[in-house]
Amino acid sequence: MDTTATTPSQALTIPAGPRSYQGSCHCGAVRFEATTDLGAGGSRCNCSVCTKVSQMGGIVKPEAFKLWSGEEALSVTSGAVAPAAATSARPAA
Repeated sequence: MDTTATTPSQALTIPAGPRSYQGSCHCGAVRFEATTDLGAGGSRCNCSVCTKVSQMGGIVKPEAFKLWSGEEALSVTSGAVAPAAATSARPAA
């Protein structure tokens, strides 16, 4: 069964069942693929960064995640903006 989410500007149909999705960091240095079931839901972070970009997150098991490029550009951070440890791309020099 497909799940439809409606935003003020558009309707989004989320396919049922696990599917693979490709993504990257903003600058493109880190590229990855994750297999997940978006229809199962996710979590919403209310920090200022995630709220601004309407980000939703989820946890993916290690075997469902592939890092294609950019491992050298990753860093682990923890702090006021991201209370839990988070892995992100380092800013470009």
